[in-house]
Amino acid sequence: MIKHHEDSVAKMKTLLVKFIRLLSYIPFIKSLYQIFYLRAIQKIKIRFEDSPEVEDILLTSNIKSKDFIFGTSDLNFLIIVDNDCHPKAILNDFRLFVQTDLLLSLTVNQVYIPILTKAELQTDTIKSFLIRRSGQDIVKWKSVISEKDYIFHLRKQDHFAIVHNSIQNLDYFFLKEYRQSSERVALRNTNRSIFNLQRFFPNAFPEDKKWSKLAKRIQGLPGMNTILAKKFYQLTWKILTDKEISYKKNQEYQEFPISKDLVKYLQSLLKVECINDFTLTPSLIQQDPTQLRGKLFIDIHVNKKIVENKYFQNIEHLIARIKDFETFKLKLRIRVTTDSLYQMQNEFAYYPFPLEALFRQQKSISLAKREYDFLIIHDQIVLSAIHFLTSQFMRFRSLKQKTDLIGSKFIKSLNLMYKYHLLVEYLKGRELNFDLPEEKIREQLTPQFSELELIDIVTEEHWKIIKAQLLYLLKEIRDELIRYDASLKVLRF
Repeated sequence: MIKHHEDSVAKMKTLLVKFIRLLSYIPFIKSLYQIFYLRAIQKIKIRFEDSPEVEDILLTSNIKSKDFIFGTSDLNFLIIVDNDCHPKAILNDFRLFVQTDLLLSLTVNQVYIPILTKAELQTDTIKSFLIRRSGQDIVKWKSVISEKDYIFHLRKQDHFAIVHNSIQNLDYFFLKEYRQSSERVALRNTNRSIFNLQRFFPNAFPEDKKWSKLAKRIQGLPGMNTILAKKFYQLTWKILTDKEISYKKNQEYQEFPISKDLVKYLQSLLKVECINDFTLTPSLIQQDPTQLRGKLFIDIHVNKKIVENKYFQNIEHLIARIKDFETFKLKLRIRVTTDSLYQMQNEFAYYPFPLEALFRQQKSISLAKREYDFLIIHDQIVLSAIHFLTSQFMRFRSLKQKTDLIGSKFIKSLNLMYKYHLLVEYLKGRELNFDLPEEKIREQLTPQFSELELIDIVTEEHWKIIKAQLLYLLKEIRDELIRYDASLKVLRF
């Protein structure tokens, strides 16, 4: 009965949010919504301004930006607390306050609420992580409590975090097979990503005046998103495919243990003028190296021809056709990329997992028999590892991570634990073996998982052990990275 009531309330709230967002494009209503947002900020100030543990609360959303739409955009906050308090307890209090107030629950981003001690906020790597979405050289956030400005000047060490975030957003909102977001959000993130790539890599991604003009129109006229989206994406492909790279042929072609029908179909698509190659990468954990299971990651390398209508309009159909080859045992994850992007991600370690390039170097194959000889740089992997550590720290601190893993198959948790373990091994200077069978991987971790099969569902009891293992490994990663950045000592897991 209680569960039914909660579901009904959740559905009503979802409908209310959709209705509010629909009205947010009407000028008069938009101005009215602004009053509600300002009232929400004031409520938070009144509630926490006298708290002895809360040093300050910063509004990190730029409500004066053209991208911010009252009624559609969320308010994002950063909570700063005293060094001696327990951040999680304060975060839970803040979340409860937001959830029990209708106005706050409709306007505040509740999924991700970063909370830091004063000492943690002074850490360069955390600052870089916090301002990774910036498109400006100066970032200014407003204090909710004191109403003073916090100003961050972009530094050289922030570049990695910004470019890394830009490429991940480009992946998620533009390159991958499905975009689970509104057109407005996808366009805004793609716009910001391309702008930052042009900013830091002008030779690889040259400025295009038509693209810039169209991006400004979309920013100023959010109601035109659907109409302008096609042209915007075509011009985006024009920028991404501007630089072409030559490769040697790899005569020692290796057969891949997957369906011959899938391989044959992909090879037939190499005749399509806009496609340069397909690179195939297996998932990290394999039970049997002679028969791939789990996930197969397929990168479709496209060239300048993708801008032409006949190719641009058919790329989604082509992806859907490839997905038809999925089986119960092997799921296909498809991404469209370019040669220059692929090279950049591998050489500069711009993947979510810092060791991805090393893994791909050993395990990926090219259907066009190309030899991808990236120059993998240790210093870049270290930069990526520091960023990865910071992101995982913020994830455990500010996200309800257990909702991702409780109820999922155990292989997802094992995969994450093993990635942490591999990074520890790499940072300790040990040789990596990406071909370990499942039982050997389990031996590297706690024996308490021995009774769990890969397909078993993770329960709350399992999560307690998994979380303890993850935190232990993260502390090991931190202790290794302190050699490169002593300020990481303040990260408390």
